[in-house]
Amino acid sequence: MDIITAILEIDSHAKDKLKRADEQKAELERKTAEEREKIIEGLSQRADKRIAEVEKARKENACKKLENINAEADRQIENLQKKYDENCEMWADEIFKAVTEQ
Repeated sequence: MDIITAILEIDSHAKDKLKRADEQKAELERKTAEEREKIIEGLSQRADKRIAEVEKARKENACKKLENINAEADRQIENLQKKYDENCEMWADEIFKAVTEQ
């Protein structure tokens, strides 16, 4: 009976160790999953922040380009208005002469 008792005792200790190993494995898997989620969340936040920064920079760049385009358009309109103001009577006379002389 001593051998049977020893075998049962060894079996019991082995079952206990296996149970603890399974519990440790489960705990490690849980912690690993939590850490993975934290890493993913951190990366996602960093990516969102970077996307927002790039988006902001693009909008600012687009606004600057639009301001430059509008300023150039205003300059061209002013130049056209100045040419019109300087030449409108002459053009009107030339048109009148061209129409009436035919």
